[in-house]
Amino acid sequence: MYPSRPSTASVLAAVDSLAPPGTPLTAAEIVSGIDLPERTVETVLTELVDEGVLETRAIDSQYRLWWQPPGRVATESLLGGDQSPAPDSDPAASPDTDQSAGTIRRLRRQIDALESELSEVLDWISEGVYSLDTRFRFQYINDHAQALLGVDESARGAAIWDTIETTERFRTGLETAVESQAPVFFEDYYEPLDGWYDNAVYPSETGVSIYFRDITERKRLEEELRTETEYFQTALKNSPVVAFRLDTDLRYTWIDNPQEDFSAEMILGKRDDELLPPGAAAAVLAPKQRVLDTGERVREEVTLDLPHGEAVYDLTVEPIIDTAGEIAGLTATAVDLTEQTRTKAALRKSDEQLRLALRAADVGTWELDLRTMESPARSAEHDRIFGYTEPVDWSYARFLDHVHPDDRAVVEDSFEEAFETSEWAFECRIRRADDAQRWIVVEGVFHTDGDGEPVRAVGVVRDITDRMTRQEQQLERLDQLYETVQDIAHLVIESPTQADIEQVVCDCFDAAEAYTAAWVGRLDHTGPTIRPSTAGVGNSGDSGEAVDPSGCAIPVDPEALTIGGPIAAAIETGEPQPVHTSPTDPIYRQWSQSTPIRHRPGIVVPIGYETHVYGVVVVYTDRDGFEAREQETLGRLGRIVGHAINAIERKRALIADRVTEVVVRSDALAEPFLAATDDESMTIDIDRVVTLGERSLIYYTVEGIDPEEFSAITERLGGGEVRLLESDRTRSRLELSTEAETIQAVVASHGGRITEAALRDGSFEITIRIPLGTEVRPVLDAARTIYPDLRLVSQTTVTPSTRTPTEAFARLTDRLTDRQRETLEVGYYAGFFEWPRETTGDELADLMGVTPATVHHHLRHGQQKLLAAFLDPTSQ
Repeated sequence: MYPSRPSTASVLAAVDSLAPPGTPLTAAEIVSGIDLPERTVETVLTELVDEGVLETRAIDSQYRLWWQPPGRVATESLLGGDQSPAPDSDPAASPDTDQSAGTIRRLRRQIDALESELSEVLDWISEGVYSLDTRFRFQYINDHAQALLGVDESARGAAIWDTIETTERFRTGLETAVESQAPVFFEDYYEPLDGWYDNAVYPSETGVSIYFRDITERKRLEEELRTETEYFQTALKNSPVVAFRLDTDLRYTWIDNPQEDFSAEMILGKRDDELLPPGAAAAVLAPKQRVLDTGERVREEVTLDLPHGEAVYDLTVEPIIDTAGEIAGLTATAVDLTEQTRTKAALRKSDEQLRLALRAADVGTWELDLRTMESPARSAEHDRIFGYTEPVDWSYARFLDHVHPDDRAVVEDSFEEAFETSEWAFECRIRRADDAQRWIVVEGVFHTDGDGEPVRAVGVVRDITDRMTRQEQQLERLDQLYETVQDIAHLVIESPTQADIEQVVCDCFDAAEAYTAAWVGRLDHTGPTIRPSTAGVGNSGDSGEAVDPSGCAIPVDPEALTIGGPIAAAIETGEPQPVHTSPTDPIYRQWSQSTPIRHRPGIVVPIGYETHVYGVVVVYTDRDGFEAREQETLGRLGRIVGHAINAIERKRALIADRVTEVVVRSDALAEPFLAATDDESMTIDIDRVVTLGERSLIYYTVEGIDPEEFSAITERLGGGEVRLLESDRTRSRLELSTEAETIQAVVASHGGRITEAALRDGSFEITIRIPLGTEVRPVLDAARTIYPDLRLVSQTTVTPSTRTPTEAFARLTDRLTDRQRETLEVGYYAGFFEWPRETTGDELADLMGVTPATVHHHLRHGQQKLLAAFLDPTSQ
């Protein structure tokens, strides 16, 4: 059976069998003896023509004749046998002609069988095989090559460049093989097949044979290996792992990521005892030698004394076995555990310290499995808090059994919320195993698994019974203090004198269980000193003897180590100050004579109103001290008492027949106004100051100075905003609105008032009246906080002039015109001044028979005179 492509020998044999040499044959005639496609046979015939075995000639554009030249035996030539007589020679001239023809036919059959067998073998192999002639035309292509290259038998005779796509490297390989007549081997990426191929090109005189096989998978594996090797080396360099190999003499043959004290160049070819101190070398050589001796893997932890310090390694050594089963060397890794070892040691130490701290703080630790609700671990302190002296099985249910019934719902609600918030915190009461009731606080966190589900809770528990008891006591004391303050607030309102107020304060503290005693002292600015004025019974109450505060004087000195120090601090800051030196208190010394207790905590509470300080209240207790909220409440009490004393002084000033009148002057206040004008007759009068919360309205009447200049100077001195009310050529009235502290407000806080303030004769002169008996110096000191250069001009006792309502009305009658009085009377009785109005302005004008403008004129001027009669006695 012929192969898919006939051999040249088979085609030549067919020509010989059809006609003697020199006889022309058509391709169709030749094909009839071979049973193959005509085109395939023509390709072989063309090759025989090229080799000079056959001759050919075209009859027309479609037909061609083929013949064997006369005198040649093509088949024998092909087979290399002896030359036989030409077919047209006389057969009688060669008596062995029949025998030779039989031999040729037999040889032809053998050649055909060999070619067929070779073709089948080449088709069966997994590699692609094809051959090219010297013109690089396909001569043979096995099935595998046809499948890979996408060609069939029709490609035979066609040039490879015209049949398939080739690469530059492939073309170079073919040319190199042909020129050198030596085999060429190369790997090449073939883009049309998206794969790598290993090519072997074998040249010969008649062409080349190419063997190629797909190595894409091998290339992929090589790339993966290269990438993984790079990753491994990168990971190794960024890890605490040293990897190395040793020969059987325990010399280093390869190392990666060496320890920081060494480089690869220093290590390769050497043993550990040539690199390390004797002790360290022995430690690492021993396990390596053991692997050589036993052939078994060894892993152990070694500690080395290296140049940079002590290092700990997890050393793993394994033998390398050759094909003969012998140990050819060792491979090993050493993981640096130095930092991990130090961390573990630090953690052990920290854990021991934490256990000691928790034990000292009475804090228990616990853990709860949220899937089973069982507790796998707790501290001994945890069990002790719940009243157990021996370990017990613990669970969430057992914990709930200990919770007070009234608190159980709160605990369970907080537990359910913790599944959402991951935090569990609450306070509750428990019934211990010994039946004692205690308070505990629990704080814990919930941990989740990879799916976000809570699986474990850990936390602490602490006994807070003492704290809760203290809080209850604090609340009781605060309630008692609130009641005491309320009692004092109600009683001081009804107290007619400062002495009565002071006695109320002392009596209320005597009655309070939380306090042992209290005394009140007044501030004497000459010194300054605190002079105790009223004292409670204190610790002498059992004997019924009252304490005598008279004759005591305590210097107010912030540097003093006596009670005068905290008194000075309280006056300066306006806040209560603790007393740690009760034995230095002359009043306390009298109290302590009836008790062996030589010291008690105390507190100084300033008594004041706004900026004025009247004195202090000193309170003592038998507790450890005064808490923050208690101090805050006591400070509020001091302000209540100060307000009550201030109210008494103001009331006394209003009803007093005689007052102290003080006149002071300020040159500094006058200077900017004097510099602004050449008019020596300039005057500035402060007519009135009206206080509206934190804002003050000050009304001025000025003469001899431009009102705009006055406004600019006033705003520059004290801030605020000046508004011009009225002005003529010489006289102006202005209003200053300011939130700055004014001298009027400061004097009023001390029970006084300013009756006159004016700039005359180059100085600003202010007249102040204060209740008779009130110390003048504190008032002047307070005023100097506004105008520091104030100097006292005079101090006299005067009897203020008073005016009765009848006198005011009589004076008003003289000032009102008839039409103004009539308009006010009709408007009042007609309901014009009611709200809502019963009579409008137009209706009032109709009643009086005048125009609305006339009514408005009379009303405005009449009202102004009416108010002036009461608010401004000096008005004309």
